[in-house]
Amino acid sequence: MELTKEILSYIENITPGCFAIYRAADGKLETLYASPRLPALNGMTEEEYADFTREDAAAIVFPADREKIMGALMDCIRSGEQCDQYYRVYHKIRGFGWVHGSGRVCGTLNGCPVILVVYVNASSEADIYQKLLDHSDNMVYVCDRSTRELLYVNETARKQRRVDDESYAGKKCYSYIWGRTAPCADCVMSRGEKLTGEKRFNRDTNRWELMSGDGIIWCGRDAYVHYISDVTAGETLRENMEAQHQRELAGYRKTMQELLTANPDAL
Repeated sequence: MELTKEILSYIENITPGCFAIYRAADGKLETLYASPRLPALNGMTEEEYADFTREDAAAIVFPADREKIMGALMDCIRSGEQCDQYYRVYHKIRGFGWVHGSGRVCGTLNGCPVILVVYVNASSEADIYQKLLDHSDNMVYVCDRSTRELLYVNETARKQRRVDDESYAGKKCYSYIWGRTAPCADCVMSRGEKLTGEKRFNRDTNRWELMSGDGIIWCGRDAYVHYISDVTAGETLRENMEAQHQRELAGYRKTMQELLTANPDAL
């Protein structure tokens, strides 16, 4: 169906929430309409959002997700079925954020397909932050199981490494967390196991850490969440108590040896 200005205006008036109408042409998305609430998902004003997406609305999509999203939209156009995707978009303040977009072809304009996409801020969907909030004092890393890409790093972890929100975007977990160039040989994600507690000494920070983790669905992606807590204080106390015990034991043995040496008939 070829759309008229009247039909487009009708669609704009009856569609609720955050949404946009795009015309797909020459491998780009031309914005025909963006609802007033949409720029806020990117931490922008309407003017900033319009400038950012003027040449191509897909420019707002995080580069690592752009090919996947454009491919999904092309499939949507060919099949006529709804496109439903979670992906990252540029955010003026946080660097990037997650959105959930549902799109469907609603007609054509000048022979090119027109797509209506409704957006939801995925960061507030389905309590996906619940596990993170339960471990807010820990360092938290969410990694894609198949690609090892970091999907989220909480504030505690970012402060630990003194980096900003953008620096982990697109990086591999083994590179960002451990400074390695290849996946860890004993990667718990490869084993598909739940990690209930594993203690290790971090030579980079000279701190003891306790690690745990489990599988999680993060914005529609099969992921693994790692929790790392600093247990240096407890480990130091344990080591001090053990050292004290060994000193007391050595003192006792020395005293007994002196007593036996002075009085061999005591045996």
